[in-house]
Amino acid sequence: MGGCKPGSIDARGFFGGTAWGAGCDRWMMREVVAMVVAVSADEALFMSLSNAIPGQLPVMQCQHAGVAFEALATGTARLVVIDDDILATGFCHALIGGARQFAPDAKIIYVTSHHTKWREAEARNAGVHFYAVKPVDGELLSRVARALMETTPHRAAA
Repeated sequence: MGGCKPGSIDARGFFGGTAWGAGCDRWMMREVVAMVVAVSADEALFMSLSNAIPGQLPVMQCQHAGVAFEALATGTARLVVIDDDILATGFCHALIGGARQFAPDAKIIYVTSHHTKWREAEARNAGVHFYAVKPVDGELLSRVARALMETTPHRAAA
């Protein structure tokens, strides 16, 4: 299974339905000024985000932590969505830390199917801006993503 999905960025294309592949080309990723990183295999979640993002920023759907770290390392993420269904808890915390390090202004949405008060407290203490439990209402997620994007400063990567 590839690391990036159609409608995202990968080694063969920037935008639209032309992108397929197992990873992300670092050179091309540096050319992107701003993007949304969605760490999820959930197609409904990906489609809600793709439809919600103002100005048609590219939404990169990462199905592997390594691809997500490459995307975060570019410093261009304005919104990071982490779905813990495909990642172990340690990787989720590492991705939140990566977002804080490489894109400190990025807003973070954390989506889980395994809600506990402890998990929510850990996510919020790590700097998550919105915590959601599946099933997530697509319209609500779209509104939250748009609102968070409006409050995220736009800075070019160094």
